Amino acid sequence: MKVTFLVIALCGVLAVLFGVWGLNTPQGNRHFDEMDGLIPFFVGVAGTIVTFVAVLLLVLGFFVGKDK
Repeated sequence: MKVTFLVIALCGVLAVLFGVWGLNTPQGNRHFDEMDGLIPFFVGVAGTIVTFVAVLLLVLGFFVGKDK
């Protein structure tokens, strides 16, 4: 189960990195111009949420698993 949470967290981190690339680099700005910039923004926000939830579940699973 911990591997699943780590994979989900990795996907979230990759989504955040895509958002940062799309918004903050010249190459990303050329690729996602004007309204297309919303795509990396929302992917970055979703990646942040996914990463936070995955880490939270991993920590909760660690502490709950110690009781058994």
